[in-house]
Amino acid sequence: MQQLLADYGEDQTLRLNAGNVFKRDGVLEKRRGQVILQAYAMMGYDVYAVGPYDAVFGLKELERMTSAVGMTPVCSNLAEGASDVIAPYQLVEKSGQKILITNLVDPWLSEVKSEKKSIDLPVRPVEGVLAPLFESIPYDLSIVVVQTATSHLEDFLGHLGVKPDLIVLGYQEGVLPPKEMTGGLMCVGNNLNGKILAAVDIPRDKKPLTLENWQHVTLSMADVVPEPQIDRLITEQEQWEKDFHRNKKKSNNALARSQSNFYLGSDWCVRCHRDISASWKTSRHAHALSTLQNKGRADDPRCLPCHVTGMTLEGEDSQEDLNREGFTSLEQTPHLGNVQCEACHGPGKLHARNPKLNPLKRGDENVCLRCHTEDTSPGFSYGKEKVH
Repeated sequence: MQQLLADYGEDQTLRLNAGNVFKRDGVLEKRRGQVILQAYAMMGYDVYAVGPYDAVFGLKELERMTSAVGMTPVCSNLAEGASDVIAPYQLVEKSGQKILITNLVDPWLSEVKSEKKSIDLPVRPVEGVLAPLFESIPYDLSIVVVQTATSHLEDFLGHLGVKPDLIVLGYQEGVLPPKEMTGGLMCVGNNLNGKILAAVDIPRDKKPLTLENWQHVTLSMADVVPEPQIDRLITEQEQWEKDFHRNKKKSNNALARSQSNFYLGSDWCVRCHRDISASWKTSRHAHALSTLQNKGRADDPRCLPCHVTGMTLEGEDSQEDLNREGFTSLEQTPHLGNVQCEACHGPGKLHARNPKLNPLKRGDENVCLRCHTEDTSPGFSYGKEKVH
């Protein structure tokens, strides 16, 4: 691009991005999209045509992201009232010529992508969209970006109702060389996921327009001339992604540990252990939380762990216990209130999945004495108490 600017000059070079910057949703993709848009703005892109993938985060988010870098997205057949930011066209003046650039999204393509990607890009049929635009705006050269599959291109162009000077394919697979379509429409492709820079040399005496000087350059890192601002932007993004993956890995490791075996609650136990569950319901364990509530101590971290299921005792910091997703609060984990089966026998997820391969631990004296201490249960004697 720097070479093109050097050869032709800023005033004779129109930089057009044909859309579909984003490919999927997610935090990482959104961050990448923000960096890409910022880079486009730094490179001085004149027009950004909206493709169906650009709506993967929703139109409001697209509006926010483009506004943040000072770019105005373009789409002329967006549904009425869908956006206050996306413009129907842009009129760019280069070397004394007024160039009208607009963009059309095939409703069929938008619907297909919405089914696969949950993309919300409401567009209306293209019939009758361009004629009023071309009639009301004085221009010297007209360029229309079309977002449709190459298999639908001829049919789509047949509904335009006008003859633009140049058609640019926005959505496509790979590079499409220039070709003359039905009706004498001149059409060029764009690029392959940003790996190819395509350029069209349009002579000032444009009619009849020929595309003999169309060229495309396959980009490689060796060809790219360093640009300090963009290099810094890329370096910052690479570091952000490293941190993102590192933190995600830590989070996934913790989640994997926590999900290896966690607490289910007594409603699961009763499915197989009806008699024991019935006996438990008559015990003091089944009403352990209410004793704290009656004393106004239900939020006391020194007391609560021994009156619920799966909450780590104060002073204990076993990573195994911390990652078992036990009781946290009545609002978040109401099913783990009171001293249930798993409080003594351990988390039951794996046991419920395969009891023979994953037997529960026995509730021996040591388990009981964790809570029934001399301070909390003076006179407690293991073996004399009715456990269930």
